[in-house]
Amino acid sequence: MEHRVGIISDTHIPRFGNVPDAVWQHFTDLELIIHAGDLSIPLVIDALETIAPVLAVQGNVESAEVVSMLPLKRTVTVGYCKIGVV
Repeated sequence: MEHRVGIISDTHIPRFGNVPDAVWQHFTDLELIIHAGDLSIPLVIDALETIAPVLAVQGNVESAEVVSMLPLKRTVTVGYCKIGVV
């Protein structure tokens, strides 16, 4: 069975503007998006969730709001693969 997972990190929004156009082009038909930190504000998760569910961790450049809502690391199982995100 095939699973489609998108992986992104270091979006640094709003510093770098909005979610890049390439994300909307390439992140289609996904069952999950993994954001590996440095999203900076929670609105990034909201935007990405219009595509697919998002699993995110905090990076080292986050707002206090992101730090309070996201862990430093987590795992998820997709099919038979266990994925760790730090």
